This record gives sequence, structure tokens and C-alpha cells, in this order.
Amino acid sequence: MTVATKLRTTVQRSTILEEVRRSHDHPTAEEVHRRVRRTVSNVSLGTVYRNLAVLDRAGEIRQIHLMGEPARFDGEVQPHHHVRCSRCGRVEDVAASIGARLTEEAAAATGYRIDEHRIEFTGLCPTCRRRGGS
Repeated sequence: MTVATKLRTTVQRSTILEEVRRSHDHPTAEEVHRRVRRTVSNVSLGTVYRNLAVLDRAGEIRQIHLMGEPARFDGEVQPHHHVRCSRCGRVEDVAASIGARLTEEAAAATGYRIDEHRIEFTGLCPTCRRRGGS
């Protein structure tokens, strides 16, 4: 289902959705705002925050929370995990299949029905490693 069938479509909302889906770097609200202003120059930061929240609730994007970082936004809504560089903050996707066995083990160990899980890996990205990381 598209945003047009769930939500009232505005130029701002459509542009914000397009920017988040186009971005593979998991931008913060401030980064989305900066990028969207190139197209919609009068969009406010508050409008961006409100629309990101609406789009997240509608399932059109995902808000992701990484340890010690401001919220970021992901245009890929299918289950997957993230890896974050502890030096530069770069965030990338990791296939969801990595956590499938963990879900089963957590359910068996706790008796819970596990509906969702999130895994965040941290380390040094290839660029930071080349620049002198270990």
C-alpha cells in the first residue's frame, strides 16, 4: 500500500518519503531536512519531524534507534539489521537472516512469542580501517 492510499499526499510528505527511500545512509531528521530543502526550500524542520513520524506510523519508512545516536530513518521496511561504524557513524544494512536462529532461541529460552527483534553491530567500517584503524 502506498502513502497516497493511506495518507493525505502533500508535496512535503512526498518529497520526504522519496528522500528517505533514496538514501541508503540512514539519515537523521536534520539530514533529511537539509536534503529536502534543496527541492522544497520553505519546509521547516518541524514539518520534517512530523512527517517522518507519520510515515513511520504508516509503515512507509522505519525509524531506527542506535545506541547513543539520534534517531535515523530507513526507507527499507523489510526486516533487517544494522552495522554502525564506531568512528565515523556510518550505518549500513545487514541481512535479517542473521537473527532468525536467535529469535527461535530467545523464544525457547523465555517462553515468549517473539514478534520482532533488532540487532545492531558496531565496529570500524572499511574506510576508517584504511585510515588507520585496527
